Amino acid sequence: MPSKIGRNEPCPSGSGKKYKKCHQRVAESFQHQPMIFPNPAPQPEPFLNIVPNIMHKGHRIRAIWSTIHFRPPTETFHEFVLNVLRWTLGAEWFQQQRELPRENWHVILRWLESFGMFTRERRPDDVLEGTARGAVPSGDVEALISLAYDVFCLQSVNKLPAFLVDRLKDRMGFQGVRYEIAVAAIMARSDFEITFLDDRVKSQKHCEFIATDRQTIDSCITNVLI
Repeated sequence: MPSKIGRNEPCPSGSGKKYKKCHQRVAESFQHQPMIFPNPAPQPEPFLNIVPNIMHKGHRIRAIWSTIHFRPPTETFHEFVLNVLRWTLGAEWFQQQRELPRENWHVILRWLESFGMFTRERRPDDVLEGTARGAVPSGDVEALISLAYDVFCLQSVNKLPAFLVDRLKDRMGFQGVRYEIAVAAIMARSDFEITFLDDRVKSQKHCEFIATDRQTIDSCITNVLI
C-alpha cells in the first residue's frame, strides 16, 4: 500500500512541482484512492515541466497549464497537441472557416485537411517518425505539427493571451504571428519566461514579447523580424 503523499512533497509524477500544485486534486477526485505513478521518464523538454501522462480507469490523463484532460487511451502525443491547437482556436472558429469557400480557408484548415488525407491509413506517430511503412510527412503535415507543438509548449508554461489567439485566427496576418510563436517557443524551451505584449496598442512602437531568464532574472526584449 503506497504511503500518503504530503501536500508539499515533490509530486511522484516526476514533474518537479509540489504535489499540491500538480496531481493532488486529480487524485482526490477519484474518491481519495491513491494513484500509482510509474517511474519518471526523462523529460523531453526539461525546462517546461511537462507532466507525464498516466493511465487511470480507462483514461489517459494529461495536464497542460492549469487544466486536466481525460483523453482516450489510444490517443498519441501528436494527436493530443493537435487537439490543443484545436481547443486554442475554438470550435466556433473552425465552423466559421468551413462555411467559407475553400479558396478563402485559413492555411491551418488546409494543413488539417492534408493531415487527415495523409494519415487516413496510418497512425500519426507512424507518419511523423518517417520510417514506419515508409511514411514521409508532407510539408503541410510538418508545418501543422510544428505549429501545434509550439502552441503546446507555450500553453504548458502559461495560457496564450486572447489577442495572440485572435492574431492566429487572422488569415492575412498569420505568417507574422507564426514566426513570433516559433521564436517564443524556442525561448520557452530554453528556460525563459515569456510575456507577450499586445500589439493592438498603436500609440507607440514596442517589441512582440519579453523573455526573462529564470536562472539569472535577466530580460531581453524581442522583436521578430519578418
